[in-house]
Amino acid sequence: MALLGSFLQALAFATISLCFYFVWVLVSSPIKDIPGPLAAKCTNLWRFFDTYGGRCELTHRLLHEKYGSAVRIGPNVVSLSDPKLLRTIYNTRGEFLKVCNSSGR
Repeated sequence: MALLGSFLQALAFATISLCFYFVWVLVSSPIKDIPGPLAAKCTNLWRFFDTYGGRCELTHRLLHEKYGSAVRIGPNVVSLSDPKLLRTIYNTRGEFLKVCNSSGR
């Protein structure tokens, strides 16, 4: 009986911690103002399942029709459909922070 109570406490703690993590990701992200699906703002699982489904290009097109030329498709991923935005984002003298991935490329 005590084992079941400990398990339920651990499960409740994990659930509450996960909820706080998702709220933290939503509130503290530097790209929080870019529109997109709520699930995409919290986790990459949404993008994983969309890609696994095999039609992510269709999803991107529909998201751009709904949200505009810049759409958040992951916690740290933005999809751009306007070529003019590329010059703004990737300008070396611009205000957007550039970050290399972990492999240094």
